[in-house]
Amino acid sequence: MSLRTLIPILLVLLLAAPNVFQVEINQRSQSTPWEIRLMWVEYEDFGGTDVFTQIMISDDEVFFSGASFVDNHSYSVFSRYSSSGEHFWSMSRTMGEILGYDIGYLITSVGPRNFRVMNVVPDGNIVLVHTKSEVVKYQQNSTEFTVTEFNTSISIVDREDGSLLREFEYGVRGVWEYPMAIIVRGNNLIIIVYEIDYMNQFGLNITFLEFSSNLELISRKTVSIFNESAMLYNAYVDENYVYVVGTYLNEWRGFVAKISLEGTLMWKYLFDNYNIVVDVDVDENGNIYVCGTYMEFLGTSGEGFIAKLTPDGDLIWLRNPTNSEIYFDVIYYSGEIFVVAGNYSVFTYENETISHTIVMPTVTYVLCVDADGNMLWTWEEHGEENGTIEPVGGFIDRLGRLIYAFDIIGVNAKEMTLSARGAKVLRFGPNGMLYDVRTDITEYDETIFNIIGNETSIYVCGLANRTGEIDAFVAKLGLADRDMDGLPDSDETLYYGTDIGDSDTDDDGLSDGEECILGTDPKNPDTDGDGALDGEEVRSGTDPLDPNSRPPRAGYGLIIGTAIILIMIITLLVILLRRR
Repeated sequence: MSLRTLIPILLVLLLAAPNVFQVEINQRSQSTPWEIRLMWVEYEDFGGTDVFTQIMISDDEVFFSGASFVDNHSYSVFSRYSSSGEHFWSMSRTMGEILGYDIGYLITSVGPRNFRVMNVVPDGNIVLVHTKSEVVKYQQNSTEFTVTEFNTSISIVDREDGSLLREFEYGVRGVWEYPMAIIVRGNNLIIIVYEIDYMNQFGLNITFLEFSSNLELISRKTVSIFNESAMLYNAYVDENYVYVVGTYLNEWRGFVAKISLEGTLMWKYLFDNYNIVVDVDVDENGNIYVCGTYMEFLGTSGEGFIAKLTPDGDLIWLRNPTNSEIYFDVIYYSGEIFVVAGNYSVFTYENETISHTIVMPTVTYVLCVDADGNMLWTWEEHGEENGTIEPVGGFIDRLGRLIYAFDIIGVNAKEMTLSARGAKVLRFGPNGMLYDVRTDITEYDETIFNIIGNETSIYVCGLANRTGEIDAFVAKLGLADRDMDGLPDSDETLYYGTDIGDSDTDDDGLSDGEECILGTDPKNPDTDGDGALDGEEVRSGTDPLDPNSRPPRAGYGLIIGTAIILIMIITLLVILLRRR
């Protein structure tokens, strides 16, 4: 999930004076207890400042989407790789002109974390939805003004060679549009975009566009969240609903809203004392978890919070367990809520002509609470001197471990510079113990924009400074597993106590990794004590965790069969003897 929330908004404000604000990239390294392995890394040079911001995994292949900024023009970029790092193809298409910015990669982070979205259409090809900019002139009363509109560009791309198959551009004049998600329903596509109506008091809308597989527009439904100024920070989309969070600026209150995919606003909840809601996640019962902060005004220190709401929008509880100033990210998994939070520092430079302030997180917390909001564990890290540690995003792996990425950034307020000093990928075990770490993913200075994973691998993407050129990069990471049993060495050593050199520590016919997924004991060949090996039970279809569920005894069948054969032989011998 690439997470940029409040910080990019502040950066965009700073970018209003692009000739003053410069970016440099320096290196940072760190020794690690268990190092996450680099499987492969590839770089893409599209001719300008290049960045990959989104990742999708499909059929053991991985797709990367992002942007390139060349001569004040932006381009949509897209690449396809195999899981082993084989590069199939890349494509680049113009998306429009950028006005007033010369640090393009910071701009791409603004908006929901799925700012650019992609999915697989029923015929196996790829649908890409990007924001396309267009410079237009408006006449309002007697005043003429120029704006850059952001409209939705939808493309179907051939999976095999990256060629453009079909395209549809959607836009409403006076409205900025940004894609949120793609839902595949049968042969149709539902494209979800959020819209800011800047011609009508900056109202916030969510629009559902339904298309046929040929990109013929079937229907359009728009839901108005606020008719006045509002800002959307993030969204969560499942099979039935869209959950959006942000700030209602007119009342300076944070909000969460639930909308059906049929285009009906179910409810919206406004917080009384917290004015910025940054992220949202939903559990299997439909309960909603959100996080954010209270700030007296944008850019000041605040009071962070996490909260739980019912499926009907009623507040259950609200907590600030670490006294953090802001909570950036919330991830629900199996009854536990993982949250990333931070505290800010203010870097200020003043002289006779300018007063310049940079507000960035210098302490980051990773914490876990239960479904009632009670603290289970917490972990913290401080940035370097005059530096910050910025959350990017993360996911839960198949063993229930949190994998999360951070960027390490240096701040020089006097010279008004940010220095990206590297990136970290961390994997946490139970009770907040740090299991695996990776720093310096590439051999160059890098910044991560997104991280995603499946059962066996971690993929990251972002930008890297190669000999002065800022190029997009993609990398595959893996956890050390010397016996290839599917259970990382760190879990075997630090948690399970199994043999990292033996794939089946208890010799029961199941690998250690299989046992951890099933819930059986990898150090006990008969977890339920019913006399049958765990592997035998799995193969026979019985439950290795239930002593009353066990396979039939093959020995009894053999004895009974042998007895029957002996009886038949004896009977035959008796008959033959009598005939004599």
